[in-house]
Amino acid sequence: CKKPYTPPAEELAVLGMSPEDHATFYKGEGCPECRHTGYSGRRAAFEMLMVSGKIRRLISEDANINDLTAEARKEGFTTMRESCRDLVLRGITTAEEAARTINTTVVE
Repeated sequence: CKKPYTPPAEELAVLGMSPEDHATFYKGEGCPECRHTGYSGRRAAFEMLMVSGKIRRLISEDANINDLTAEARKEGFTTMRESCRDLVLRGITTAEEAARTINTTVVE
């Protein structure tokens, strides 16, 4: 029962996006199948750092956060914000729910 809408700047900012991204967001209208909530089921949004040999070495050498982050990204690491943004852009959840998940408030 989702329908597209144009997100306000505040919702875009929560997900690290701007109006120039021309993203389509979705909101559930509510129907009997979702019990008029706009949601159905659950979906995981997470960030997980796999500690490889290289990451382990960087940690043991007290590497700075930028070096750790760069290596993690090379190995496929994505942040919670990026995970939530992907779910929003795929129409699986709303920006409001993503903001709640990443402990950020969307100002209306």
